[in-house]
Amino acid sequence: MSIIRRSIRSAFLAAIVSISYNASADPNDVAMQFFQNLQEDNYSAAAGLFDPAELGSFRDLMRFIYENTEDSNDELLAAFFGEGATGESVAGLSDADFFASFLALVMNETKKKMPMGFSGVEALGFVSEDPDKAHVVTRFNLDLNDSAISMVDVVSVRRVDGDWKILMQADMKALANQLKAMYGTSN
Repeated sequence: MSIIRRSIRSAFLAAIVSISYNASADPNDVAMQFFQNLQEDNYSAAAGLFDPAELGSFRDLMRFIYENTEDSNDELLAAFFGEGATGESVAGLSDADFFASFLALVMNETKKKMPMGFSGVEALGFVSEDPDKAHVVTRFNLDLNDSAISMVDVVSVRRVDGDWKILMQADMKALANQLKAMYGTSN
């Protein structure tokens, strides 16, 4: 009987370890889900993969868009959040919805200027910086006009409450800072 108990206990412990480790699979899966969401123009789902603290910091950086009360900001609000958007309506968005709108604008504007499509994405692997932070190396192929381009990128992730969440990339923060320099005020 002790063998049966030990087997049951071992199976139970293995199941607990497996469940806690696989809460959101592994870093590769999160990166691949992000790219799949971009391919499907599902920016809300893509934003939901980000670390909530990163989304909050990004929103703070972009606060000038909806806190600036000048008439010239109406155009900016409409571009990012649709016709009829007001500072009040944008202030009421969740951090994830705010970022999803920003991401949709960036992706759609990029597609208008450079018609492209993903023809393949793969996670080449990840490097753990520590148990709760990793960097996923990805390769994606773009069809740009009549050319095929292969690019390698790194998606950094952090474990938050047991799930892997994407960290904001430096180029996205740089774009937000550039917009703030162009349109922001001294608030």
